[in-house]
Amino acid sequence: MVTTTKAPVKQPESVEKAVTSIRSRLRVWITEEVEDLHEFELSTVADSATDYFLTDSEFVGTVLRDLLRAMAYEVTAGVAQRTRGFIVLGNHVASREGLKEQAKHLSGKWDRWLEHVGTRHLRLMDMTREDLLTAAAERRLRAKTENTIATLWETLAEKLEGGQVLRERFTPAEIDAAMESVQRIEATRAEFVARGSTPRPSKDKS
Repeated sequence: MVTTTKAPVKQPESVEKAVTSIRSRLRVWITEEVEDLHEFELSTVADSATDYFLTDSEFVGTVLRDLLRAMAYEVTAGVAQRTRGFIVLGNHVASREGLKEQAKHLSGKWDRWLEHVGTRHLRLMDMTREDLLTAAAERRLRAKTENTIATLWETLAEKLEGGQVLRERFTPAEIDAAMESVQRIEATRAEFVARGSTPRPSKDKS
């Protein structure tokens, strides 16, 4: 088992945020390319953008590193959460046995813990009641977003054959519609949970 005693480091952005950053840079370049055109082929502009950015080795290296690290972090967290005997504490993972053996050092860990609050990173021991509640809300929002995206991926996957790629079955507009459907179902489920009842399973005929 891999263990570490290094001081806390900045956690990587989520894969979703890493992709959003890439999309933002692509959007700026593509907007400049097409804003004066009267007509164009989507595939041609996409090819031009690809060729342009592939010549920027620094950009490509950064994109690959950010995506790979974000994916690796999320996969590592998922494995840790599903592996029996592991306990995930923020950025730190330990076995129950390891926690028992190192219990006396936990107080030092919390002294070093940095938590994201709004636009800042604060030391846990210096956080106020308001800071703690804000940080908790941020974590729950991130978890909700990740769960919604995961449900969307599962919904789309159910419509595909093995080896079939998404573009062969769905358009971006259809994916948007599927996302809205997932969000409506989750909102309905949350409402029923709040009322103490269980919603009936939806019948998706699409």
